[in-house]
Amino acid sequence: MLRKEGVQGVIDIGDNITTLVSPSSTMGDRAFALIDIVIGVDLKAGNNVSALKVDQKVIKKNFNQAPKFQGASSTTLNRLNDVLSTSISATNGKSSVLNYIQDGSRLSDFKLLTVGGQLSHDSDHFKMSVLGDGTRVILRPSTTGPKTIEIQKATGQKVMEIRYEK
Repeated sequence: MLRKEGVQGVIDIGDNITTLVSPSSTMGDRAFALIDIVIGVDLKAGNNVSALKVDQKVIKKNFNQAPKFQGASSTTLNRLNDVLSTSISATNGKSSVLNYIQDGSRLSDFKLLTVGGQLSHDSDHFKMSVLGDGTRVILRPSTTGPKTIEIQKATGQKVMEIRYEK
């Protein structure tokens, strides 16, 4: 990492650490320094604001977590978090169902999510596995185009959809 950053990068990191620990730094300065250290965008410089906008998808990806829904085990939630960690939230305010867009392999994600589950339907276009906690994981075509993994509670209520462009 330091080789990539070079001497100026090391100096910038040192400046940011100084800002974080200095009692005279404002809360805003500390926040900017922390952002610079964590994601590598110097917001104080102003010229990197466009870089921040370009990297917005990367920033959003790091905050997606599976909702804790009734009946879901910690194993199910951890596996969903693994899949969602590389996704982009596409949920709009109107829907009670969470929507995500994923670049990864839908079949790999389906296999990860369904380890230890009981495959109840298996065809070329539709697969459904019921997990030990009753959660249903469904791989299906979408009415809007991309293939989708749908997550349902044991009751059949839809919790989320993960759409795959490829």
